[in-house]
Amino acid sequence: YGTPIFLVDGFPRNFDNLSGWTDNMPQAASCLGALVYDCPQDVLEARIMSRAETSGRSDDNLTSARKRFRTFQMQTMPVVRALEEVEKAQDAEDPAGNSRIRMTHIEATGTVEEVWDATKAAMDAYAANDVLSANSRLIRAAVEGDADTYMKLSARGMFAKEGEDASKFDDEKLKSLFAEYEMPGKKDDEAPDGADDIWNTIISNATIEMQTGTKAIVSYDRTFAEDGKEETLRETRVWSHEENGWTCIHFYRTPK
Repeated sequence: YGTPIFLVDGFPRNFDNLSGWTDNMPQAASCLGALVYDCPQDVLEARIMSRAETSGRSDDNLTSARKRFRTFQMQTMPVVRALEEVEKAQDAEDPAGNSRIRMTHIEATGTVEEVWDATKAAMDAYAANDVLSANSRLIRAAVEGDADTYMKLSARGMFAKEGEDASKFDDEKLKSLFAEYEMPGKKDDEAPDGADDIWNTIISNATIEMQTGTKAIVSYDRTFAEDGKEETLRETRVWSHEENGWTCIHFYRTPK
């Protein structure tokens, strides 16, 4: 999660494809879900025959089309149903009902524009979950003092002041940035040393705005608590999908 997202078209077509994925890909990629386009056969046939008028494809005929439809029903739909059962099982195992895979059915009888709008909304939802996952990992890294993870998810340039070269920030500088930006009211030598010394933080009222497929804004109330004292700020983080995945490129806080 939080890494580049790829859309694999027409896959998996059958259980052999699915087995190949589960045997070889889990260590390299996480499956966010699948898009399933629902469209009656008569509508699909009409579209293929309309395309045949100009496509020049030898397989744009009813005989070939119906053979492909039968193959889809016999080989692909059982895979769809199996993945839907996986989604249900994962929802049941997670108290919050958050399956790691989401099956999204899209009504495909509409116009090209309507189907695209539905597809974009589905992909935005997948991307939004990915951004929120990255944001959650960044906050946890901040409160645990995990500078390595924090900086992997952050653009160092957003911390650099005029004339500073962010690429040259050393460990002491990073620790200072934690104290300055992630723990309001704390001093450098009070930064947490790890998971056993967590600066209490509570997140609530989160919202996300997907500006494009590669830009998002996450905003939420963040309450810092220690020794019975609390301070709540509205925190906003701007995320950009860069070469290494989702990266926080800017953030700011405003008083509540």
